[in-house]
Amino acid sequence: FFCIGFLINKHRIHTKISLTSATTLSVLGLAFLLLESYINYSQASMDEGFDNYFSLLILCPFVFITFTKIKVSGNSKNIALYSSAVYFIHSFFLSLLKMFTDVEATMLTALCIGLSLLASHFLIRVNSKVKFIL
Repeated sequence: FFCIGFLINKHRIHTKISLTSATTLSVLGLAFLLLESYINYSQASMDEGFDNYFSLLILCPFVFITFTKIKVSGNSKNIALYSSAVYFIHSFFLSLLKMFTDVEATMLTALCIGLSLLASHFLIRVNSKVKFIL
């Protein structure tokens, strides 16, 4: 996904696609995500689920392009720091929660999001004093 973002920027794809096209392709990607999720859900015989990578290859770039076309008020540096922090920390909390709890997938997701947002606040504060990956 980092590579896709790099290619979008390098080839200026976000400037060549209109807001209407980006939104339409985002909705199409969302439909693919729902279809892929339904297939995952209907495979009840599988012990483990699978990640929805195929639909996300369509959905994520076009959601990103859609939001580059929309004016968002606020400090863009702050928004970027939070998104980076959540991205880098969420897998840590997901692993911890899976190891030490036995909650269903929806609760696992909610806990992971909450802990990641909370931890990202502290990561950003530490990052302002000691520069690291953010």
